[in-house]
Amino acid sequence: MGTKLTNLTIGVIVKLFRALARAGWTIQDVVALKERASDVLTFLRVTPPEDKGMSTSTQLARWVRIYREKFGLILDPETIHLPYRLRGFDRLVVVAVDDLAKIFAVCQNLFGLWLYRDDLAGTVSSVRTCESGAYAVWVRNQREADRENRDQPAQNFERDGCVTLHERILFEIAYFLETGQHLDEERWTICAGSRGAGGGAPRVCWSPRRQMVFVGWYDVQGRDSDGAVRAAVA
Repeated sequence: MGTKLTNLTIGVIVKLFRALARAGWTIQDVVALKERASDVLTFLRVTPPEDKGMSTSTQLARWVRIYREKFGLILDPETIHLPYRLRGFDRLVVVAVDDLAKIFAVCQNLFGLWLYRDDLAGTVSSVRTCESGAYAVWVRNQREADRENRDQPAQNFERDGCVTLHERILFEIAYFLETGQHLDEERWTICAGSRGAGGGAPRVCWSPRRQMVFVGWYDVQGRDSDGAVRAAVA
């Protein structure tokens, strides 16, 4: 296919430049855009092709079933705000319950749960809530917490870019129901999107010895090669 311009192509280009001119663009702006063409293409490709079984619609359907069967909630996927799906972030986590006690109860009924303190559900605050309705975040679809975030203090990360305790436990529930396996069997997730009354961040892992999910605490100024923040696109 050659580079010869047809009358139709020229007409489209003329209309485009007229629209840009009405919007206040100058020829210098157009040249600058041309020079950043690779950045524009990267932006346009930010949403990767969806793998079979991991499409947004398929994952939403799974969450509708989870909330209906495990929480007794009827979830309307049309009302859930979905953030942009960035490359590398393929796992959708839908949060429709703010009450941590209810999330813990479902977790306990499925496979067991150990909490650092009995009143943990009432002492945790998270950067995101369901106050305005159910919401969703994208996380990396991997069993262990983000490798690139290991051995780094939780306070170095923006809270709204990290998973909360709610999101991490719900991810655990969905992952178990889909695979029969558990997250963080070798290391643990620092839920830097949440904080306890003392300012620490919850940490979560699967304990093979105890055969249950373990929820403890982590000093946000500390660092450990076995701990890592899970990034979240919200």
